Amino acid sequence: MNIRTITIFMPGPPVTEQIDRAGRFLATAAEHFESKGVSVQTRRVAFSKPPLSGHDATLSSRKLEFYKSLELACETNHIDFCSLGAVRHPDDIRAIAGLILETSRLYAFAEVLPVDGEVNTSTMSAAADAIVRIGRESDAGLANFRFAAGFSIKPGGPFFPSSYHEGDEPYFAVGTQNSDVLIEAFRGAESLTEAEQRLGVRLSEAFSPIETAAKEIAEHGQVAFHGIDPSVVPILEERYSFAEAFNHLGVRIGEHGTLAVCALVTRAIRSLPLTAVGFRGIMLPALEDFGLAAAIDAGRLDMHKLLTYSSVCGVGLDMVPLPGNVTSDELVMVMTDIAALSRTLSKPLMARLLPIPNGKRGDLTALVHPYLCNTKILSAR
Repeated sequence: MNIRTITIFMPGPPVTEQIDRAGRFLATAAEHFESKGVSVQTRRVAFSKPPLSGHDATLSSRKLEFYKSLELACETNHIDFCSLGAVRHPDDIRAIAGLILETSRLYAFAEVLPVDGEVNTSTMSAAADAIVRIGRESDAGLANFRFAAGFSIKPGGPFFPSSYHEGDEPYFAVGTQNSDVLIEAFRGAESLTEAEQRLGVRLSEAFSPIETAAKEIAEHGQVAFHGIDPSVVPILEERYSFAEAFNHLGVRIGEHGTLAVCALVTRAIRSLPLTAVGFRGIMLPALEDFGLAAAIDAGRLDMHKLLTYSSVCGVGLDMVPLPGNVTSDELVMVMTDIAALSRTLSKPLMARLLPIPNGKRGDLTALVHPYLCNTKILSAR
Protein backbone atom coordinates (compact mmCIF):
# COMPACT_ATOMS: atom_id res chain seq x y z
CA MET A 1 0.00 0.00 0.00
CA ASN A 2 1.19 3.49 -0.76
CA ILE A 3 -0.38 6.94 -0.73
CA ARG A 4 -2.05 7.94 -4.00
CA THR A 5 -2.77 11.45 -2.74
CA ILE A 6 -2.32 13.83 0.12
CA THR A 7 -5.02 16.45 -0.45
CA ILE A 8 -5.18 19.71 1.47
CA PHE A 9 -8.49 21.59 1.42
CA MET A 10 -8.20 25.36 1.47
CA PRO A 11 -10.91 27.89 2.43
CA GLY A 12 -11.76 30.92 0.39
CA PRO A 13 -11.32 31.47 -3.32
CA PRO A 14 -8.36 29.86 -5.06
CA VAL A 15 -5.49 32.38 -5.09
CA THR A 16 -1.76 31.95 -5.45
CA GLU A 17 -1.11 32.79 -1.78
CA GLN A 18 -3.29 29.85 -0.71
CA ILE A 19 -1.48 27.58 -3.15
CA ASP A 20 1.87 28.70 -1.72
CA ARG A 21 0.64 27.81 1.76
CA ALA A 22 -0.69 24.49 0.53
CA GLY A 23 2.63 23.70 -1.15
CA ARG A 24 4.59 24.23 2.06
CA PHE A 25 2.25 21.98 4.02
CA LEU A 26 2.19 19.22 1.40
CA ALA A 27 5.99 19.17 1.15
CA THR A 28 6.27 18.68 4.91
CA ALA A 29 3.50 16.07 4.96
CA ALA A 30 5.02 14.06 2.11
CA GLU A 31 8.43 14.13 3.77
CA HIS A 32 6.92 12.82 7.02
CA PHE A 33 5.09 9.96 5.33
CA GLU A 34 8.16 8.98 3.36
CA SER A 35 10.26 9.03 6.54
CA LYS A 36 7.89 6.31 7.76
CA GLY A 37 8.52 4.22 4.64
CA VAL A 38 5.26 5.18 2.87
CA SER A 39 5.71 6.53 -0.66
CA VAL A 40 3.55 9.43 -1.86
CA GLN A 41 2.46 9.50 -5.50
CA THR A 42 0.76 12.92 -5.76
CA ARG A 43 0.21 16.13 -3.78
CA ARG A 44 -3.08 17.92 -4.32
CA VAL A 45 -5.02 20.98 -3.24
CA ALA A 46 -8.80 21.45 -3.35
CA PHE A 47 -10.96 24.56 -3.04
CA SER A 48 -14.69 25.08 -2.58
CA LYS A 49 -15.73 26.45 -5.96
CA PRO A 50 -14.21 28.41 -8.83
CA PRO A 51 -14.67 32.19 -8.74
CA LEU A 52 -17.23 32.46 -11.51
CA SER A 53 -20.23 34.78 -11.65
CA GLY A 54 -23.02 32.34 -12.49
CA HIS A 55 -23.34 33.57 -16.06
CA ASP A 56 -19.84 32.97 -17.44
CA ALA A 57 -20.65 30.63 -20.29
CA THR A 58 -17.27 31.58 -21.74
CA LEU A 59 -14.06 32.65 -20.04
CA SER A 60 -12.56 36.05 -20.71
CA SER A 61 -8.87 36.20 -21.54
CA ARG A 62 -8.32 37.92 -18.17
CA LYS A 63 -9.94 35.08 -16.25
CA LEU A 64 -8.12 32.46 -18.26
CA GLU A 65 -4.86 34.23 -17.45
CA PHE A 66 -5.82 34.14 -13.75
CA TYR A 67 -6.43 30.39 -13.82
CA LYS A 68 -3.18 29.77 -15.66
CA SER A 69 -1.41 31.72 -12.91
CA LEU A 70 -2.92 29.27 -10.41
CA GLU A 71 -1.61 26.39 -12.46
CA LEU A 72 1.85 27.94 -12.55
CA ALA A 73 1.73 28.41 -8.78
CA CYS A 74 0.93 24.72 -8.42
CA GLU A 75 3.88 23.77 -10.59
CA THR A 76 6.19 26.07 -8.63
CA ASN A 77 5.02 24.51 -5.35
CA HIS A 78 5.29 20.92 -6.61
CA ILE A 79 1.52 20.43 -6.39
CA ASP A 80 0.47 17.89 -8.98
CA PHE A 81 -3.25 18.67 -9.20
CA CYS A 82 -5.64 21.43 -8.11
CA SER A 83 -9.39 20.97 -7.76
CA LEU A 84 -11.37 24.17 -8.20
CA GLY A 85 -14.27 22.41 -6.49
CA ALA A 86 -17.96 21.98 -7.13
CA VAL A 87 -19.54 23.80 -10.07
CA ARG A 88 -23.30 24.24 -9.88
CA HIS A 89 -24.58 26.80 -12.37
CA PRO A 90 -25.02 25.53 -15.97
CA ASP A 91 -23.17 28.48 -17.49
CA ASP A 92 -20.28 27.99 -15.08
CA ILE A 93 -20.08 24.34 -16.11
CA ARG A 94 -19.79 25.37 -19.75
CA ALA A 95 -17.05 27.84 -18.81
CA ILE A 96 -15.21 25.19 -16.82
CA ALA A 97 -15.21 22.92 -19.88
CA GLY A 98 -13.21 25.59 -21.70
CA LEU A 99 -10.86 25.95 -18.75
CA ILE A 100 -10.23 22.21 -18.57
CA LEU A 101 -9.29 22.30 -22.26
CA GLU A 102 -6.81 25.15 -21.71
CA THR A 103 -4.99 23.72 -18.67
CA SER A 104 -3.36 20.49 -17.48
CA ARG A 105 -3.42 20.52 -13.66
CA LEU A 106 -6.85 21.98 -12.90
CA TYR A 107 -9.84 19.77 -12.04
CA ALA A 108 -13.52 20.39 -11.28
CA PHE A 109 -16.82 18.55 -11.11
CA ALA A 110 -20.41 19.43 -11.86
CA GLU A 111 -22.65 18.90 -8.83
CA VAL A 112 -25.65 17.29 -10.52
CA LEU A 113 -27.21 15.89 -7.33
CA PRO A 114 -26.43 17.78 -4.10
CA VAL A 115 -26.20 15.86 -0.85
CA ASP A 116 -29.79 15.35 0.40
CA GLY A 117 -31.00 17.44 -2.55
CA GLU A 118 -32.79 17.10 -5.86
CA VAL A 119 -31.42 16.49 -9.32
CA ASN A 120 -30.91 19.68 -11.29
CA THR A 121 -31.78 18.75 -14.88
CA SER A 122 -30.19 21.92 -16.27
CA THR A 123 -26.96 21.14 -14.46
CA MET A 124 -27.09 17.56 -15.73
CA SER A 125 -27.54 18.70 -19.32
CA ALA A 126 -24.69 21.20 -18.99
CA ALA A 127 -22.44 18.48 -17.54
CA ALA A 128 -23.26 16.18 -20.46
CA ASP A 129 -22.52 19.00 -22.92
CA ALA A 130 -19.20 19.64 -21.17
CA ILE A 131 -18.15 15.98 -21.36
CA VAL A 132 -18.96 15.85 -25.07
CA ARG A 133 -17.09 19.07 -25.80
CA ILE A 134 -14.02 18.14 -23.76
CA GLY A 135 -13.93 14.75 -25.47
CA ARG A 136 -14.07 16.21 -28.95
CA GLU A 137 -11.63 19.08 -28.40
CA SER A 138 -8.91 17.54 -26.23
CA ASP A 139 -6.04 15.31 -27.28
CA ALA A 140 -7.42 11.73 -27.40
CA GLY A 141 -10.31 12.91 -25.18
CA LEU A 142 -8.01 12.72 -22.17
CA ALA A 143 -8.99 16.06 -20.63
CA ASN A 144 -12.14 14.36 -19.28
CA PHE A 145 -9.73 12.70 -16.82
CA ARG A 146 -10.04 16.04 -14.99
CA PHE A 147 -13.82 16.53 -15.11
CA ALA A 148 -16.80 14.57 -13.85
CA ALA A 149 -20.43 14.80 -12.81
CA GLY A 150 -20.98 14.26 -9.09
CA PHE A 151 -23.90 12.79 -7.17
CA SER A 152 -24.33 13.11 -3.38
CA ILE A 153 -20.67 14.03 -2.96
CA LYS A 154 -19.72 15.30 0.49
CA PRO A 155 -16.80 17.71 0.96
CA GLY A 156 -13.41 16.51 2.13
CA GLY A 157 -12.86 13.42 -0.02
CA PRO A 158 -9.25 13.25 -1.27
CA PHE A 159 -9.87 11.64 -4.68
CA PHE A 160 -10.30 13.88 -7.71
CA PRO A 161 -12.17 15.19 -9.64
CA SER A 162 -14.97 15.23 -7.01
CA SER A 163 -12.92 16.86 -4.28
CA TYR A 164 -13.94 20.13 -2.66
CA HIS A 165 -13.63 22.13 0.55
CA GLU A 166 -16.34 23.30 2.91
CA GLY A 167 -15.85 25.39 6.05
CA ASP A 168 -13.63 28.19 7.30
CA GLU A 169 -10.39 26.34 8.08
CA PRO A 170 -7.95 24.22 6.09
CA TYR A 171 -7.77 20.47 6.62
CA PHE A 172 -6.26 17.49 4.83
CA ALA A 173 -7.17 13.95 3.87
CA VAL A 174 -5.35 10.96 2.45
CA GLY A 175 -6.19 8.43 -0.27
CA THR A 176 -4.20 5.28 -0.93
CA GLN A 177 -3.74 2.73 -3.71
CA ASN A 178 -3.83 -0.70 -2.26
CA SER A 179 -4.92 -3.55 -4.54
CA ASP A 180 -1.81 -5.40 -3.31
CA VAL A 181 -3.52 -5.73 0.08
CA LEU A 182 -6.61 -7.16 -1.62
CA ILE A 183 -4.51 -9.85 -3.27
CA GLU A 184 -2.72 -10.69 -0.02
CA ALA A 185 -6.03 -11.05 1.82
CA PHE A 186 -7.75 -13.18 -0.82
CA ARG A 187 -4.81 -15.52 -1.50
CA GLY A 188 -5.55 -18.77 0.33
CA ALA A 189 -9.03 -17.77 1.55
CA GLU A 190 -11.35 -20.79 1.44
CA SER A 191 -14.64 -18.86 1.47
CA LEU A 192 -16.05 -15.38 0.93
CA THR A 193 -16.56 -15.07 4.68
CA GLU A 194 -12.92 -15.85 5.36
CA ALA A 195 -11.85 -13.48 2.57
CA GLU A 196 -13.84 -10.65 4.15
CA GLN A 197 -12.38 -11.30 7.60
CA ARG A 198 -8.84 -11.50 6.28
CA LEU A 199 -9.30 -8.30 4.27
CA GLY A 200 -10.53 -6.39 7.31
CA VAL A 201 -7.46 -7.47 9.28
CA ARG A 202 -4.99 -6.69 6.49
CA LEU A 203 -6.49 -3.28 5.75
CA SER A 204 -6.54 -2.37 9.42
CA GLU A 205 -2.87 -3.32 9.74
CA ALA A 206 -1.98 -1.30 6.65
CA PHE A 207 -3.97 1.82 7.50
CA SER A 208 -3.02 2.07 11.17
CA PRO A 209 0.51 3.47 10.67
CA ILE A 210 -0.74 5.81 7.94
CA GLU A 211 -3.42 7.24 10.24
CA THR A 212 -0.87 7.59 13.05
CA ALA A 213 1.51 9.47 10.76
CA ALA A 214 -1.33 11.71 9.52
CA LYS A 215 -2.22 12.66 13.08
CA GLU A 216 1.42 13.49 13.76
CA ILE A 217 1.43 15.72 10.67
CA ALA A 218 -1.72 17.48 11.90
CA GLU A 219 -0.20 18.09 15.31
CA HIS A 220 3.02 19.57 13.98
CA GLY A 221 1.63 21.29 10.90
CA GLN A 222 -1.39 22.89 12.59
CA VAL A 223 -3.73 21.69 9.84
CA ALA A 224 -6.57 19.42 10.93
CA PHE A 225 -6.59 15.80 9.75
CA HIS A 226 -9.98 15.11 8.15
CA GLY A 227 -9.54 11.39 7.50
CA ILE A 228 -8.56 8.64 5.08
CA ASP A 229 -10.61 7.39 2.16
CA PRO A 230 -9.99 3.66 2.71
CA SER A 231 -11.34 2.70 -0.70
CA VAL A 232 -9.60 -0.18 -2.42
CA VAL A 233 -7.95 1.45 -5.42
CA PRO A 234 -6.02 -0.33 -8.20
CA ILE A 235 -2.28 -0.23 -8.64
CA LEU A 236 -1.52 -0.03 -12.36
CA GLU A 237 0.51 -3.24 -12.58
CA GLU A 238 -0.81 -6.52 -13.94
CA ARG A 239 0.38 -8.48 -10.89
CA TYR A 240 -1.76 -6.23 -8.66
CA SER A 241 -4.89 -6.17 -10.86
CA PHE A 242 -8.35 -6.79 -9.47
CA ALA A 243 -8.57 -9.83 -11.73
CA GLU A 244 -5.64 -11.39 -9.86
CA ALA A 245 -7.40 -10.77 -6.53
CA PHE A 246 -10.82 -12.02 -7.66
CA ASN A 247 -9.27 -15.12 -9.24
CA HIS A 248 -8.09 -16.23 -5.79
CA LEU A 249 -11.78 -16.53 -4.88
CA GLY A 250 -12.69 -18.38 -8.07
CA VAL A 251 -14.44 -15.36 -9.58
CA ARG A 252 -13.82 -13.85 -13.01
CA ILE A 253 -14.62 -10.15 -13.08
CA GLY A 254 -17.90 -9.54 -14.87
CA GLU A 255 -19.27 -13.01 -14.17
CA HIS A 256 -21.42 -14.31 -11.32
CA GLY A 257 -19.80 -13.65 -7.97
CA THR A 258 -18.42 -10.23 -8.93
CA LEU A 259 -21.21 -8.37 -7.16
CA ALA A 260 -20.75 -10.48 -4.03
CA VAL A 261 -17.00 -9.85 -3.91
CA CYS A 262 -17.49 -6.11 -4.43
CA ALA A 263 -20.00 -6.09 -1.58
CA LEU A 264 -17.71 -7.94 0.82
CA VAL A 265 -14.85 -5.54 0.07
CA THR A 266 -17.08 -2.58 0.88
CA ARG A 267 -18.28 -4.19 4.12
CA ALA A 268 -14.69 -4.83 5.17
CA ILE A 269 -13.75 -1.23 4.38
CA ARG A 270 -16.67 0.23 6.30
CA SER A 271 -15.93 -1.84 9.38
CA LEU A 272 -12.43 -0.41 9.77
CA PRO A 273 -11.69 1.42 13.04
CA LEU A 274 -10.36 4.62 11.51
CA THR A 275 -11.39 8.16 10.63
CA ALA A 276 -12.91 7.56 7.20
CA VAL A 277 -14.04 9.99 4.50
CA GLY A 278 -14.90 9.83 0.81
CA PHE A 279 -16.32 6.95 -1.20
CA ARG A 280 -15.28 4.07 1.11
CA GLY A 281 -15.70 1.21 -1.37
CA ILE A 282 -13.86 -0.70 -4.06
CA MET A 283 -13.22 1.59 -7.01
CA LEU A 284 -13.62 0.13 -10.50
CA PRO A 285 -12.07 2.63 -12.96
CA ALA A 286 -12.18 0.89 -16.33
CA LEU A 287 -8.98 2.46 -17.68
CA GLU A 288 -6.95 2.20 -14.47
CA ASP A 289 -6.77 -1.56 -13.87
CA PHE A 290 -5.47 -4.23 -16.23
CA GLY A 291 -7.96 -6.79 -14.95
CA LEU A 292 -10.95 -4.55 -15.57
CA ALA A 293 -9.59 -3.67 -19.01
CA ALA A 294 -9.19 -7.36 -19.86
CA ALA A 295 -12.75 -8.11 -18.71
CA ILE A 296 -14.05 -5.38 -21.02
CA ASP A 297 -11.94 -6.72 -23.89
CA ALA A 298 -13.40 -10.19 -23.33
CA GLY A 299 -16.98 -8.87 -23.34
CA ARG A 300 -17.62 -9.75 -19.70
CA LEU A 301 -17.97 -6.16 -18.50
CA ASP A 302 -20.14 -3.34 -19.82
CA MET A 303 -21.75 -0.10 -18.66
CA HIS A 304 -24.77 -1.83 -17.16
CA LYS A 305 -22.67 -4.20 -15.06
CA LEU A 306 -20.37 -1.41 -13.90
CA LEU A 307 -23.39 0.58 -12.77
CA THR A 308 -24.84 -2.47 -10.99
CA TYR A 309 -21.59 -3.00 -9.09
CA SER A 310 -21.70 0.65 -8.04
CA SER A 311 -24.73 -0.17 -5.90
CA VAL A 312 -22.49 -2.08 -3.49
CA CYS A 313 -19.07 -0.57 -3.99
CA GLY A 314 -17.20 2.49 -5.05
CA VAL A 315 -17.27 5.45 -7.21
CA GLY A 316 -19.85 4.95 -10.00
CA LEU A 317 -18.94 4.97 -13.68
CA ASP A 318 -15.31 5.96 -13.60
CA MET A 319 -12.86 6.32 -16.49
CA VAL A 320 -15.16 4.57 -18.97
CA PRO A 321 -14.23 5.03 -22.67
CA LEU A 322 -17.19 5.82 -24.93
CA PRO A 323 -17.62 6.34 -28.69
CA GLY A 324 -16.55 9.72 -30.00
CA ASN A 325 -20.02 10.38 -31.44
CA VAL A 326 -21.83 9.86 -28.13
CA THR A 327 -24.48 12.54 -27.68
CA SER A 328 -25.35 14.72 -24.73
CA ASP A 329 -28.80 13.13 -24.62
CA GLU A 330 -27.25 9.68 -24.27
CA LEU A 331 -25.05 10.90 -21.43
CA VAL A 332 -28.03 12.48 -19.70
CA MET A 333 -29.78 9.11 -19.68
CA VAL A 334 -26.67 7.48 -18.17
CA MET A 335 -26.52 10.18 -15.51
CA THR A 336 -30.23 9.78 -14.78
CA ASP A 337 -29.58 6.17 -13.78
CA ILE A 338 -26.59 7.12 -11.65
CA ALA A 339 -28.64 9.84 -9.94
CA ALA A 340 -31.43 7.37 -9.19
CA LEU A 341 -28.98 4.94 -7.64
CA SER A 342 -27.22 7.66 -5.65
CA ARG A 343 -30.43 9.15 -4.34
CA THR A 344 -32.04 5.81 -3.43
CA LEU A 345 -28.97 4.57 -1.56
CA SER A 346 -27.80 7.97 -0.23
CA LYS A 347 -24.49 7.06 -1.81
CA PRO A 348 -21.74 9.25 -3.30
CA LEU A 349 -21.20 8.40 -6.96
CA MET A 350 -19.45 9.96 -9.91
CA ALA A 351 -19.60 9.83 -13.70
CA ARG A 352 -16.17 10.30 -15.27
CA LEU A 353 -16.75 9.36 -18.89
CA LEU A 354 -14.30 9.64 -21.79
CA PRO A 355 -15.68 10.00 -25.31
CA ILE A 356 -12.76 8.98 -27.54
CA PRO A 357 -12.46 11.15 -30.70
CA ASN A 358 -13.27 9.09 -33.81
CA GLY A 359 -13.57 6.00 -31.61
CA LYS A 360 -16.33 3.46 -32.20
CA ARG A 361 -17.81 0.81 -29.97
CA GLY A 362 -15.41 -2.13 -29.79
CA ASP A 363 -12.35 -0.15 -30.90
CA LEU A 364 -9.29 -0.43 -28.68
CA THR A 365 -8.21 2.83 -27.10
CA ALA A 366 -4.64 4.03 -27.70
CA LEU A 367 -4.20 6.32 -24.71
CA VAL A 368 -0.73 7.36 -23.59
CA HIS A 369 -0.91 8.35 -19.94
CA PRO A 370 1.12 7.31 -16.86
CA TYR A 371 -1.99 6.41 -14.84
CA LEU A 372 -4.01 4.62 -17.55
CA CYS A 373 -4.11 1.39 -19.52
CA ASN A 374 -6.15 0.68 -22.66
CA THR A 375 -9.32 -1.27 -23.36
CA LYS A 376 -12.25 -1.50 -25.78
CA ILE A 377 -14.70 1.36 -26.13
CA LEU A 378 -18.07 0.65 -24.53
CA SER A 379 -21.49 1.69 -25.73
CA ALA A 380 -23.36 4.34 -23.75
CA ARG A 381 -26.67 2.62 -24.50
